[in-house]
Amino acid sequence: MVLRLDNTPGALVTAMTEFSIRDIDLTRIESRPTRTELGTYMFFLDCVGHIDDDSVAEALKALHRRCTDVRYLGSWPTGASAGAPPPPLDEATRWLEGLRDGTGGS
Repeated sequence: MVLRLDNTPGALVTAMTEFSIRDIDLTRIESRPTRTELGTYMFFLDCVGHIDDDSVAEALKALHRRCTDVRYLGSWPTGASAGAPPPPLDEATRWLEGLRDGTGGS
């Protein structure tokens, strides 16, 4: 994916946190200047996971809310294993649904 962030303190760490809190491994981070304004960059990211993985999908949604621009370039299998796959969010999803429907989420 490609991210364009506001030129504000903490913008990059905020974007990277969306992957970290979901245990998504980033395998590549590269920056390139936008050439439109001093201090603005595009960040090219590769991560372990697929858009169909709940955690990757949630990270993309969060980035869409936080970033100036998010461009999704696609998901494809790798030839070799690189990093740990994102964990399933099934237990967390069941817990949240329990909170929503009033069964206590335990």
